[in-house]
Amino acid sequence: MQRGFATLEIIFATMIIVVLVTCTLPNVEHAVDRVALDYETKRLYSELRFLQAINRSGTFNAKGTGRTDLGTPNAPLMEININSYQILRGTDALREAHYMQNIKSIATPTENITFDDTGQSNVNGSIILTSQFDKQSKIVFDTVGRIRGGRDNE
Repeated sequence: MQRGFATLEIIFATMIIVVLVTCTLPNVEHAVDRVALDYETKRLYSELRFLQAINRSGTFNAKGTGRTDLGTPNAPLMEININSYQILRGTDALREAHYMQNIKSIATPTENITFDDTGQSNVNGSIILTSQFDKQSKIVFDTVGRIRGGRDNE
């Protein structure tokens, strides 16, 4: 009677495990890419809604909020760079800069996003995030101040 495993059995078992891992690794990478794209889209969407809420806040009157800082250098805005964004009021940061992970590029019509006191933004069109595997996600601004976002159909 033999106890334990033969060297040949261990080699075959190892080869089977290696083949299975190499078959599943690309699928795992694509799944991680999709999750990262969805996370970054939802986070950017949330920050844009926060900025919109800041610009809508204030003392309300019949014509709007009555804010005096909108359209001035002290108005809250979002500054977007190649792979990061930050909400600022003048030179003061309202939130820490967020550096996006696993995002290859951000396409936006403007580098500084602002909202007026009715919630409408200065963006005409959409912000497009592109992942490492070229999947895209859009945040669309419409003419009445709504923001929609999500991954394109695959």
